[in-house]
Amino acid sequence: MFATKSLSTLAICTGMLVTGASLSPAFAQTANIAAVAQTASAAPALNIKQVYDKLEAAGYTDITEIERDRDVYEAKARNKEGQRTKIDMHPVTGDIVKTELKSKDR
Repeated sequence: MFATKSLSTLAICTGMLVTGASLSPAFAQTANIAAVAQTASAAPALNIKQVYDKLEAAGYTDITEIERDRDVYEAKARNKEGQRTKIDMHPVTGDIVKTELKSKDR
């Protein structure tokens, strides 16, 4: 009886150790992802001059009304075809998130 209990306890403990060892890389990966996300969100936002330069480098002209609205920069400019465009940019990376053509009456 004692040997059976000891073997059962040993088997349970071994199983717990194996399970813990197999889960620890998953926990480490989750922690790394959270750390990267926190670092990205803590990165400083571009300033207005940097936003202007990125828009100009992307081919936009007549750039006006650059302002920060929540989690994007909004700007108005003319695209390569000369059309008035509203541009939304990511505040940290400067990636263009959305563009919208403006009608002439706006």
